[in-house]
Amino acid sequence: ALVPATIAGSVKHDPGVAATHVTRITFPPHPYILVSGTVNGRGPITLVLDTGAPNTWLSAKALRSLGISTENAERQTLPGRNVRTVRVDVASVEVGAAKVGPLRIGAFVEMETVAGADGLLGLDFLKNFTVTIDPTERVVTLERSDITRPREPVVAPGRPGDPQVHSAMPPQLERWS
Repeated sequence: ALVPATIAGSVKHDPGVAATHVTRITFPPHPYILVSGTVNGRGPITLVLDTGAPNTWLSAKALRSLGISTENAERQTLPGRNVRTVRVDVASVEVGAAKVGPLRIGAFVEMETVAGADGLLGLDFLKNFTVTIDPTERVVTLERSDITRPREPVVAPGRPGDPQVHSAMPPQLERWS
């Protein structure tokens, strides 16, 4: 599944979407985009926003700090790696005002940190939003993607004389198709 991601400046915020459905999160200067979040309303924890991770993952240290038990969790070993993991059901993951749940997240049993943070915020969370990253202002914007609003069809570019092909794809993604 493709998660819409844009670079700021290419798309303007839609004034037809209520501000309560838009979350703006500043992130510090760092090699990774770090965001503060909570799990089941507890935290805070620091997560790396990772658009390449299919799932949200937490470290063993984060699980302990949140009081999440892995006693009855599904255990597995990642293929090709000697890393034991568990899958844990949580009621919610929250980043700013953005909240998704319930989720089944992954947890690294023996790792105390993940990329120097408490975990990774993956696509299981991010796919619920249009994600805009502004690296200059160091702001991530999460806009609920389940808000329905009409979109104008986009005319796909073609050669002169070709029939026009209309796309329902959002304009910010059209250039990637």
